[in-house]
Amino acid sequence: MLPRPIHVLVSSTWLHLKPEHEAALQRMRETEFAGMECFSGRDKDTRSTSLTEVDRSQVYVGLFGGRYGSGITEAQYRRARERKLPCFIHVKDEGSITADEREADADRTHRLMALEDELRQNHMITKFANPDDLAAKVPADLHRWLFDEYLTPQLEGAAQGRLSPD
Repeated sequence: MLPRPIHVLVSSTWLHLKPEHEAALQRMRETEFAGMECFSGRDKDTRSTSLTEVDRSQVYVGLFGGRYGSGITEAQYRRARERKLPCFIHVKDEGSITADEREADADRTHRLMALEDELRQNHMITKFANPDDLAAKVPADLHRWLFDEYLTPQLEGAAQGRLSPD
């Protein structure tokens, strides 16, 4: 029996991190990814759909940098934390964010800064400079988690006669 794919939510603001978002997805074809590009054509609104995707996921990958957006990325992060999902947080290096990629609204800038402070307090942050840099880092995180936290416990359980949950 072949193992089921791992469901990974890749969360980011869409317009200014689209190249990075796409780069994060390109190298792990055997993993089932979900992100904003998968949410169109559904009956629910985007926020509800995105939170439903978090609920279906086994891993959360958050991409942050420059803009706060509509708040959906923060809501997805909070849902992932509620569900105690493994969270891999990637923040674009400040020196790599151009002026047109920065939040213009003062309230949203404040929200982004507060969120990034919280992320730094709760997670090991991986910085990235560009899509290619991110494309190498996301698969490395997922590979390490897959073997250390997902497959190894299943194999150890099987060796001890325990079946893994479906």
